[in-house]
Amino acid sequence: MLFEPVAIKNVTFKNRILRSSLGGRTSYYDGMVTPAWKNFEKRFAEGEVAGIISATIGINKYRLSPLEYPSISEDKFIRPFREGVRAVQKLGCKYIMQIGDPGGHTHMSLFSEEADAKSASAGLDLVYGYRNRTLPMTVEEIEQEVHNFAEAADEVAVRLLKFFA
Repeated sequence: MLFEPVAIKNVTFKNRILRSSLGGRTSYYDGMVTPAWKNFEKRFAEGEVAGIISATIGINKYRLSPLEYPSISEDKFIRPFREGVRAVQKLGCKYIMQIGDPGGHTHMSLFSEEADAKSASAGLDLVYGYRNRTLPMTVEEIEQEVHNFAEAADEVAVRLLKFFA
């Protein structure tokens, strides 16, 4: 059964092997994907994985995690992203893009600022290094973020349709 095709709604996968989202470190400082990203994703497709769920793909140019997660917040990021996705698709592998926000791993300021630590909840991180404490968003900030994601999903769909056509 594992190697038999499976359909989820109107998408058919060549087998039941999907790669879940893996961390970043495959983008340049501005969020542009690197050749390492393309080769990394392609390697899974060459291994007969039926679908790849992307790392968090940033959608807000003011909330990036440089050198960590790729971004598609501007048209300039689409071409290299498209090239990598097409390379994966040529091998019969579906690519599932996960848009997101880096949360407390945001690094947008020269010096750490409160806005860079905003996340879903308060926390302590002694490993990541930029800020060791995340700050919980207010209800209003969460509502705004939900609104931003709805707008971004529409914008991303339009942008990707334009470039993938």
